[in-house]
Amino acid sequence: MKFKDQEELVALLTQGIELGQFPNTLYQFKPLTKYTENIFQNDEIFFSSITNFNDPFEGKFIHDVDYKDYEVYLYLLGLKYQKHNIDIDINILYNAVINDRITFNKNNLTTINNLLENSGVGCFVTNYNNLLMWSHYANSHKGVCIEYEILKSPETFVSPIPVEYSNKYPKLNYIRNQHDLLEKTICRKSTEWSYEDEFRILKPKNGVYKIKKESIRSISFGVKCSENDRIELVKILKNNNYNHVKLYQCLLSQRSFELERKDVTVDLFSKV
Repeated sequence: MKFKDQEELVALLTQGIELGQFPNTLYQFKPLTKYTENIFQNDEIFFSSITNFNDPFEGKFIHDVDYKDYEVYLYLLGLKYQKHNIDIDINILYNAVINDRITFNKNNLTTINNLLENSGVGCFVTNYNNLLMWSHYANSHKGVCIEYEILKSPETFVSPIPVEYSNKYPKLNYIRNQHDLLEKTICRKSTEWSYEDEFRILKPKNGVYKIKKESIRSISFGVKCSENDRIELVKILKNNNYNHVKLYQCLLSQRSFELERKDVTVDLFSKV
């Protein structure tokens, strides 16, 4: 998706927030590793291929090859003008496809799988107070939860898509779903994962993408995060001009199975 300028990006995200399509802040749970440190040292977030995800069901789909002849013609016509291939004879292509649907379907399936493998996916949630997320993604509460303000780095965070939870694989018809292949596939997971309340951001290529420093609003340390790990991360923050970031220490609630947070910004920054 291409945008003319920064204002257009901000306007799009602001509209999505106002319409309740996604929140104005998103969270990521992370273990304290060099990859997490890279976020602050290099001002970047890694968008992974789904082939690296821990759920083997990621990206699974049913390849739907039920389409009409006229849909093939319209598809080929669209390709001709999208790619400005004015000299292409649509009728020749159309007849080739109709006479060998097996090869056409096989090629489409290869295209879909390549798109899924090469795309970058960023996984985010809507709040820090998720006990299972802390256990699964933040090294059993020894890591951190990073809060991002999406309007502060619109190029990175356009546009969050809520994950759909279902017990069925999505059906993908390459002819009909060209414009939302990735969304339909990557943004669907088993209902077993519904506790995550996840949003995903899709990129054309997996790899690192730059963020603006001011987009990182806060960092929450897990209840089992060591003092040494906290201090080391705060040193990195201070050395890389992240002094504006709010720091919180998560604590076990004395009344219920949930977390509470204590603001430790001044205390931790004063120690480095």
